[in-house]
Amino acid sequence: MMERFKTALLIGLVALSLVQSYFLVYNFPEFGATVRTEQEYISPERMGDPLRVDEVLYPEDIVLHMGGDRHAVLYPETSYYIRIYDQVTAGEYRNFQRISRSLRNWDELRRNTQGIELRFGGAMPVALLQKTMQIDGDILFLNDSIDRIWLMKRNFPGRSVAEIYFFSADGETVYMAARSPLTADEIADFAGLGVYMPAYALWRDEIYLPVEPVETAAYTFGYTSFSPQQMQRSLFFDPNKTRYLEDRSGQVIYTDGKRPAARIGRHVDGVHRPGADAGRSGQSGGQRHGRGAVREPARRLGQPVPVRARRGEFGRPEHRIPAIL
Repeated sequence: MMERFKTALLIGLVALSLVQSYFLVYNFPEFGATVRTEQEYISPERMGDPLRVDEVLYPEDIVLHMGGDRHAVLYPETSYYIRIYDQVTAGEYRNFQRISRSLRNWDELRRNTQGIELRFGGAMPVALLQKTMQIDGDILFLNDSIDRIWLMKRNFPGRSVAEIYFFSADGETVYMAARSPLTADEIADFAGLGVYMPAYALWRDEIYLPVEPVETAAYTFGYTSFSPQQMQRSLFFDPNKTRYLEDRSGQVIYTDGKRPAARIGRHVDGVHRPGADAGRSGQSGGQRHGRGAVREPARRLGQPVPVRARRGEFGRPEHRIPAIL
């Protein structure tokens, strides 16, 4: 009787050992916190209204080339600008061919060819451009930055074709799309809208000046002030760990111990990150809980930091606040 009991107990222990081995091999422990408290994460103070990508990412202007050295310039928030930009972004662009910029006489094409030129005013990463346009290409193209897109109608003996070029910000490379979502006649029709706009003349390759005086409007905006405490709560994970240091020039650096990543100028008009490209991409706003240091002119803790609201880079009213991009 005792032997049978020992045998049954041994069989049970072996079976239990097999079950435990199974759970040890095929189950993974929970590494996350099992208990969460309300003080575990400090929600930052909201310092501006959130905007969609398409609200801050758009060309600085659109130049219409009508041929015969005639041009027109369209700015954001105008009817023709919106109409053309919607048509261009609705298309799909893929299978790009990489060519050297020196292979084309772009000045001659600009003066004698009908086309639409979208200028961003600075380097625009293709990864960001994909958020507003359907773009696909190789790894070199997707990792590049674009400063303009040019759609043109090329006339050849017996036929007309539409060509689309994406200009790299390096000034040496151009990407030509294999197919165009717009036909040559559609591009010519859009370029022909320039006859209803003030005429512009090309000056020094990149600048367009109106042929006759153009009436424009002046804008006046107020500004809002943010205190250093608000900036610390917005830019750092733990404001209690931030400290400020005064350098020889009298400027105060707020830091959380990481390397300096941002600087607030004397007239707070955005944030500069050392080594970053300062191209105008149409983006502004605040990133919550950035790490690094904030540099500003020396001021006592508690004194408001002025943040100006002004006309946007591309014609829209824009509120620029200090941020780490």
